[in-house]
Amino acid sequence: MFTRNLLTAALIVAGCAVPASASLTTYSTLSSFQAATTADYSFSDISFAQGMLYTTSTSDLGVVFSTSSTSLPYLIGENNISGWPAGSALVSTGSTGGNTLTITLPSGVDAVSLYIGLATTDTNVQISVTDSGGGTPDSFSYSPSVTITSPYYLGLVTNSSFASFTIHSLGSLDEVAIADMQIGQPQPTPEVATFLLVGTGLLAMGYFRRRSTRRVTRRQPLRTATA
Repeated sequence: MFTRNLLTAALIVAGCAVPASASLTTYSTLSSFQAATTADYSFSDISFAQGMLYTTSTSDLGVVFSTSSTSLPYLIGENNISGWPAGSALVSTGSTGGNTLTITLPSGVDAVSLYIGLATTDTNVQISVTDSGGGTPDSFSYSPSVTITSPYYLGLVTNSSFASFTIHSLGSLDEVAIADMQIGQPQPTPEVATFLLVGTGLLAMGYFRRRSTRRVTRRQPLRTATA
């Protein structure tokens, strides 16, 4: 019974370590994002190159930014936009609407935090997310009541690594900016093989313990009653 219970527990723990299907959770405040991730992720800050970057720019951490606007397809790196958190920002700008900023992430990124600013307040924006397996955990849109000088916070967490996500205009948007971007990777956790190894060790310990107990019991001398 003891051996069977240990084996059952080991299999349950191993099963819990297998990831489920891809899902996405979004956060609209930095405090709620940090509450959900601080203990479980390690984060790296993104530094944007400064000046005119044209259609594509790659950060020091391998994050690739590209724009698809049909006219003036420029990425511009700037510092300290008014009303934003201090630091570098990246602006995707074009003279016509429908601007799309695509952000391609390195492997292993499960959490993203950034601020988004828009050129107008009457434009719907769609965020499309693709995971590392080629699937789309979620696609959503919002109508922000903000301008380029008042950024909107967005935090993303998935249980399957990101591949990329896009910020796409559904209206006449001709400029979008992002800043204070961080990417996160999960803290190291024991793998399934580790759980199975621990379970096997517990089974072996239980077996030898029971065997030793039986030997001691058999070797004990018989006691005779005395008057």
